[in-house]
Amino acid sequence: MNEYCGRRGAVSIAGLRSGGLGTVAAVGIALLMGSSEVLAQSAGQAVAVSGSVSASGPEGVRALAPGGPVYMGDTIDTGVFGEAQIEFTDATMLAIGPGSQVALDSYLVETRTTVSSFVINAARGALRFISGGSRSNSY
Repeated sequence: MNEYCGRRGAVSIAGLRSGGLGTVAAVGIALLMGSSEVLAQSAGQAVAVSGSVSASGPEGVRALAPGGPVYMGDTIDTGVFGEAQIEFTDATMLAIGPGSQVALDSYLVETRTTVSSFVINAARGALRFISGGSRSNSY
């Protein structure tokens, strides 16, 4: 089963081949409307947070705390003294330094522990990216 998580949310691809146009249309409508079911797919979680760190996405801005979920489409902002470490579902680790802004653009999940595509956009600041259990060409 494949799932796509992007700026507008997550969609399960399983069954699309047999579901016909009605399934594709329903998925498209859910994405356009910003369905909370679609947006609820967590891509990972914050495992460490220090100082001021926020995550902003389609649901608004929220403070990021240890154990808090991170969603594809989120933009992570760290304050002048803020730092965050995020672990994704494939065990990829992303450490974000002070004064940084990183957008989690897209994430194509193959299985519960691997991804086939992972895209982030670092607008400013510093980060350390440690790949997880997915193939190297996924990042």
